Amino acid sequence: MLPSLQLEQHANSWVVSGRLLEIEPIRYTPSGLPVCEFKLFHESEQIEEKIPRRVKFELKATSMGVLATQIARCSLGTLLECQGFMLQRSYKSKLLSFHVSQFKFKSS
Repeated sequence: MLPSLQLEQHANSWVVSGRLLEIEPIRYTPSGLPVCEFKLFHESEQIEEKIPRRVKFELKATSMGVLATQIARCSLGTLLECQGFMLQRSYKSKLLSFHVSQFKFKSS
C-alpha cells in the first residue's frame, strides 16, 4: 500500500479538447443540482520521444450546475476545450470519471 500523501502536493487538473459525441439528458441530484453526462471524442498528434503519435480516444465526462445546462444545450459535434479533474466514478469503483469545471468553445 502506498503511503498517505499530503493532498496539496499533488495536482489533479486536466485539460482536453474534443467534439461532443453524446449528450445524456440532464438529471438532478437529490438536492436539485443539474448533472449532464456526455462523451467527448479527442483526436490529435502528440510528440513522444521525438516521434509523432496519432492520438484518438473517447472520454466520458460529467458537468454539474450551470455548466450542465450549458453543455446540454450544445449540438453534437461541437468542439470544446474542457478543464476539470478526475475522480472515481463511485466509492466502490476504480474507474475514473472526468468532471468538467470549466469549458470554452473552440473553432475548428
